[in-house]
Amino acid sequence: MLNGTVIPGIEAKQIDGYRGIEVLRRDHESEVEFVTVMTFDSLGSVVAFQGEDYSRSYVPDVARAVLERWDPTAAHYEVLERESV
Repeated sequence: MLNGTVIPGIEAKQIDGYRGIEVLRRDHESEVEFVTVMTFDSLGSVVAFQGEDYSRSYVPDVARAVLERWDPTAAHYEVLERESV
């Protein structure tokens, strides 16, 4: 669902400044946790993607249908340094 629908749907929006998404997974005893990290050039690009209420997490209906729960708000961080490998 993530790779087949959600991520292609994000990329189809063709938001200027969108640089990509990482999906992290962690197994717990009774469930699996996923974290997505989206990278944008600026806060303006985030607003172009999510709208003025950009602190609201982006969880499309197709994802809501299979997730038990999700964080209603998103955390935003500024990249201070990036090392290329």
